Amino acid sequence: MDGGAPRIATVDRPALAGPPGSSRPAVEQVRQAAAGESTFYLRRHGAEEIVRRLQHHQEAVFELPREEKTLVGARAPQGPGYQLRDPDHQVFVVLRGGAPAGTTRAFVESNQWPARPPGLIDVATRYLDAMYELSMDVLRAIARGLDLHDEFFELFFGPHAIENLQLHQYDRRQAPARPEFLSSHVDPPAITLIAQDEVGGLESLVAGGWVPVSPVPGTLVVQFGEFLARWTNHRYPPSVHRVVNSTVVRRT
Repeated sequence: MDGGAPRIATVDRPALAGPPGSSRPAVEQVRQAAAGESTFYLRRHGAEEIVRRLQHHQEAVFELPREEKTLVGARAPQGPGYQLRDPDHQVFVVLRGGAPAGTTRAFVESNQWPARPPGLIDVATRYLDAMYELSMDVLRAIARGLDLHDEFFELFFGPHAIENLQLHQYDRRQAPARPEFLSSHVDPPAITLIAQDEVGGLESLVAGGWVPVSPVPGTLVVQFGEFLARWTNHRYPPSVHRVVNSTVVRRT
């Protein structure tokens, strides 16, 4: 990133989650992010250990023999379970809470778990619980930035709120002749939390140009989504982003 390129803000969770008075500077940082890249880093978030444990289990899942992974194959394009989206791209999806009572089965299916690695269910569940709490802190800060009461968005996220955990692995067998890009897009959910590995490749569209969202150890990337934009009349617009691949190194 050159000296004139936009800089992705870094927000400390303790500052964000504090009382209204003390959290004002962090709330303003989040509000300013909405005026630019709709993306920021969340630091000191308290979930560092469970992120490391999930990344370890993620590697074990994708290293399983193909026969074991296809036993838990997803039954819908975005449904829970294993997917091979192309020869170099593996995905494993988990939903927080599985299928809540009364939810249409076509929309939410029960999670599918491989027999290995041991402890995967516990780690994935703990990770989703941690991300839910972080999401609530971010949404409360957004509510404060809109001069709304702290619980405004919480009314829409009860105990059966749907969280979608997607584990991705890109297996590059040879270096591309030139950088390859996954098509730019916005995510539908209100917010997305991303735990990057050290390889990186994520970019955000800012003022017509692509800005790298480089990996920063100990942080999560927070991106605003389409639902949040609709809820806020685009005062918090969605992050347009993409992933660039220019290396032979495997990324997750």
